[in-house]
Amino acid sequence: MNARFKLFNILFCFAFLLNTPFTYAEEDEGERKLEEVVVYGQKVEMSVSDTSIAITALDENFLKDMGVMGPNEMVNFIPATTRTDWDIKIRGVGRNFRGLGGDPGVGTYYNGIYSSDFGIAATESGLYDIQRIEVLRGPQGTLYGRNSIGGVLNYVTNQPNHDVFEAQ
Repeated sequence: MNARFKLFNILFCFAFLLNTPFTYAEEDEGERKLEEVVVYGQKVEMSVSDTSIAITALDENFLKDMGVMGPNEMVNFIPATTRTDWDIKIRGVGRNFRGLGGDPGVGTYYNGIYSSDFGIAATESGLYDIQRIEVLRGPQGTLYGRNSIGGVLNYVTNQPNHDVFEAQ
């Protein structure tokens, strides 16, 4: 009985395997490539995956697709970042009391030019003509100098095109 039971199990498994449908691989319609995001956060053009720092880059397509129109919506897509009425904090580092003076803990740059006030830099263009927003988390004093102990926020605008008129 034991041998008959083993034979039955083997035949059952074999019949089960023969009953499975065969699958064939589909032809690849075209090779897909991952989109590479190039940032200038370390003052040198490089891919986000090649940088050694914690960086978040939001390009113009992402901003349009997600409906980001201002800094309040932008902060929702940047990890470890919060925004107050007057400032931005990265990893909890920022300016606590604006009225008492003091420098911000997060450096804000607009096309690589330092802006001492996040509110002014964030609302200058209303995020309409932004090519990308680069957020470098952690101390960036080596490359960006003072006021970057919490990180750096860099707005990069689109370059002008003198051949075509565009408006939003």
